[in-house]
Amino acid sequence: MASAIGINVVTVPMDSEGIDISALKRVFRKKGRSILLVTTFCHIPTGITMSRRRRREVFDFCSKADIPLIEIDCQWFPDKKFKPIRALDKEGGRVIYSKGIFMPVTIGMSIGWTVVPENLVPKISAVMAQTSPYPFTLNGRLLEIMLTRGLYVDFLKELFPKFEKRRLMTEAMLKKYFSPYASWGGEASLFSG
Repeated sequence: MASAIGINVVTVPMDSEGIDISALKRVFRKKGRSILLVTTFCHIPTGITMSRRRRREVFDFCSKADIPLIEIDCQWFPDKKFKPIRALDKEGGRVIYSKGIFMPVTIGMSIGWTVVPENLVPKISAVMAQTSPYPFTLNGRLLEIMLTRGLYVDFLKELFPKFEKRRLMTEAMLKKYFSPYASWGGEASLFSG
């Protein structure tokens, strides 16, 4: 969609901590004025969660270079280790932050929120209304019912043991079939902690 309206999309290489900050600086010097889109938690398809240090480096670079930043935090877990880059944006004008509560739990519900500078609210809401295939009113009402009646908490109590079982099974399969070809670990690993 971005390419269709004339936006030049450029990818930035990653390392084990997230976006490679040196590569980001090189791309910026080459391309000039930009907007940066990042997935800070459980990046798809790599599974990399951006480290605390890298989040700070990305935010500091974007602030210095005057680059707006869109942060997609599409995997919500109650025990998430790192605060989003948005938490570093004390003045509230650098980061557009999009997050979802249901995405890892009820795929397709698309219940989430976006935090944007106040002057962008009308523009963002108009774009979301035009591009989202999901009925926000129905999803919002369902979320309200689940939260106020305790159904969401009950749902999580039932679901998280299944997630843990799936995580352990996936880790065992990776070790069994892929350890000769790849390794994983460290602070930013999907399987650490």
